[in-house]
Amino acid sequence: MEFNFREHERNMINTNFEKLLLKYFNKTEHKCYKQDCNKIAIGSHAISRNISLASISVDGNMKYFKSKRSGKESKTLILDDIGMYEASKFQGFCLEHDGGFEFLGKNSYKYNVKQILMQCYRSICYSLFKIKPLADQFNNDSFDFVRELVMKPSVIETLLTEVVAESNDSIEVFTEKLGKDRTLIECLRGRLEELIDEEVLRFSYEYDKFYDLKQTLEQTLEILEETKTNEPLVKFESLSDPFGVGFFYKRIDMNIPVALLNQHLIDIRGNATFLFFTVIPYEDGTEIYWIFDNKYRHVFLNEWEKMLMNEIEIINRIESSMMHCEQWFIDPKVINRIPPERLKIITEDIYFIHERNPFKDYDLSIFDELRLNLLENLDEQKKLREKNKINSIATREPSHVRDKKLRESVLKSPSKIIERQIRQT
Repeated sequence: MEFNFREHERNMINTNFEKLLLKYFNKTEHKCYKQDCNKIAIGSHAISRNISLASISVDGNMKYFKSKRSGKESKTLILDDIGMYEASKFQGFCLEHDGGFEFLGKNSYKYNVKQILMQCYRSICYSLFKIKPLADQFNNDSFDFVRELVMKPSVIETLLTEVVAESNDSIEVFTEKLGKDRTLIECLRGRLEELIDEEVLRFSYEYDKFYDLKQTLEQTLEILEETKTNEPLVKFESLSDPFGVGFFYKRIDMNIPVALLNQHLIDIRGNATFLFFTVIPYEDGTEIYWIFDNKYRHVFLNEWEKMLMNEIEIINRIESSMMHCEQWFIDPKVINRIPPERLKIITEDIYFIHERNPFKDYDLSIFDELRLNLLENLDEQKKLREKNKINSIATREPSHVRDKKLRESVLKSPSKIIERQIRQT
């Protein structure tokens, strides 16, 4: 028994979330992220245009998932073109401090630890910029953004369905009461305010964590600069920062044609933590970065080592991350090789992130050509598994069922874990 709005009722619910965000990103002046700098930020790139994005573009364009509103309802994601100038762009640094990343924009190889940490720092700042409008506790617009995000028909319907179930009334009786009984209205309003408070808490928590990571990396880079410590990259693959941040790094001699700047909120034994997953492509190779709370190093190390077992596992883990967070830009030729039926499923799947885990294989192939080239190095069982991602016809639950589960997952989000952690500190 589910509560559903009529179409005219759905259209009465105002949702301006994307409009507000576009105004924030496109019209607001942002200050440089470098500590103690008050200059206005320019358009920086988290990933180099000239040596990375250029290597995966066709006529200067890549493909990415763009948020698009469907009427008054929540967003949908559609594949669209994006140019090299816009991909990975953010207002992070002033002209002077953006110049500090000049090496990253001209070199596809890293020669010391500082250069790796500079890229980690830039990735964190990109994520910080993306979350900031939802989490700036000193800016009233942040609460407006979150309110608009929560106040959408599908979420209100889910809450009303719960209230109907608790009332033991039929939908018809409940609907009639809803127009007369102020107690029911207050109950719904209270539930919505609770959900808004939880989302504000979650975004504020994320922003604080991202900001702490940024500050930590700045401190580490300053120490490296002051002590002239530039450990050469002999067999460098991991580092424990003295302030509690962990890093894994790997460069492989294979071009994986995607630029990825994802961050994942992960539940580790009831504790919420983050993994920043960056992939940077070059003509002659690919760099992979993981940044995380060093408290959970053993967990991430286990997953990292599984990923590095072979190149197919690297592809699998990148695809899993891509289907769990959409901050990535891909070579159009990769998309054009995917059959329309499978691409349609992938386009639908990326919306239902509650169905997946970034450490579990996605069941469909995105990088067909790479996958086929690597099959000969696998045993027969693994070879069949990977072929099935290309050849099998995937089945999914009906959209209305998936959407219902997504709504329910929103109401049981990691906000609860975060709230508990904050109250325990």
